[in-house]
Amino acid sequence: MSPSDEDRPVLVAIREENIEGNYGLILEFDSPFITLETWQDKKEKITKFFGPDITVRIDPKEDNEIDIFLISSSQTQEG
Repeated sequence: MSPSDEDRPVLVAIREENIEGNYGLILEFDSPFITLETWQDKKEKITKFFGPDITVRIDPKEDNEIDIFLISSSQTQEG
């Protein structure tokens, strides 16, 4: 059963970072009703959703916050 609208995580911020030379998009969620274990169980699904050459990292923060890192693992070469 899916969470109700009130129980769903809320996206509170988006930021970009250079992560070891790769582009990283970080989605910051307020997630008081979804456990870290549930997020980790969804990691493969999140990875498939965002496509090939994307690595997903899930980092818990304080106060029921979760950061989802979407890291590009492909390097573009300029000619």
